[in-house]
Amino acid sequence: MKHIKVILLFGILLVSIACLPQNTKDLVIGELKDQSHVDGCGCYFTFLSGDKDVIQMETDTLVWMNINGIDQRFKLDNSTQTNEAYKVGMKWAEQYSNDLYTFQINYIVTSICSPDDENCEWTGMDATIILKQGNLKAGAKVRGGCGC
Repeated sequence: MKHIKVILLFGILLVSIACLPQNTKDLVIGELKDQSHVDGCGCYFTFLSGDKDVIQMETDTLVWMNINGIDQRFKLDNSTQTNEAYKVGMKWAEQYSNDLYTFQINYIVTSICSPDDENCEWTGMDATIILKQGNLKAGAKVRGGCGC
């Protein structure tokens, strides 16, 4: 009888542990709620199949991305970009952080202005975002560019 009580208590304990809420919070990169964090010259990126900005950058110190439904501001920590002129196929990476998250964005230039086009002020880019918070990780492919 004593063994049955121990087995029952152990079984109840196992079921109780299994029913505890699990940490299922995921990181979700979304479209910015406020599409006007940056206005004018800057960098703007959307999901490949979207039309609303996912990232807006005015300067290295004013970078916005939406995570789990909240627009977050980030600061630049590191960049591998050089001072050479953009060329199609050029690649570099930048790392950003705030108090909660870090992310890396890997860029590749897809289009540049023709040297004889004085009105062109846009450099097209594709990019991959890798977002981290502790052990959680999310990624997204985006398209956009920088200019006025």
